[in-house]
Amino acid sequence: MPFHPDSLPDLSDKVHVVTGGNSGIGFYTVARLAQHGAHVYLCARSESRGMAAIEKIKFLYPQARVSLLQIDHMSLASVVSAAEEFLKKETALHGLVNNAGIMATPFEMTKDGYEAQWQTNYLAHWVLTAHLLPLLLRTSRASHPAAFGLSICHLRVIIPLPKEE
Repeated sequence: MPFHPDSLPDLSDKVHVVTGGNSGIGFYTVARLAQHGAHVYLCARSESRGMAAIEKIKFLYPQARVSLLQIDHMSLASVVSAAEEFLKKETALHGLVNNAGIMATPFEMTKDGYEAQWQTNYLAHWVLTAHLLPLLLRTSRASHPAAFGLSICHLRVIIPLPKEE
């Protein structure tokens, strides 16, 4: 059965974080989650482009609850800062979509000493996930799911969640 965004359930009590949310797949992911009631944190490097994306989403879906979380994957300090900012604001996280990425860019080193594409597409997502995973798991356990889905580069893994003892 093919997936259609209209088949998403009511997400009114859910909180999601989407990186690279100001354009492309990330933008439409934020828009569809917000359309179905989720409070979505749109992560973007540029405040102006992030706010422009939020304005477009609110034009399409006036009831949308979308907040900007400024994050620059080229700076691990920015990633940690964004994670800490999110954790100060929220007590639950139901979904994390690590979408931000760059491709076929000229060779460049980040401030952290890593190749830019590798840091942006992999390391920064790992750092963000490591900081948000404890909250994601607590939220997941509280809502009693049967499994946790993880998709990395077209690899889908279903991990049964351990029961709390």
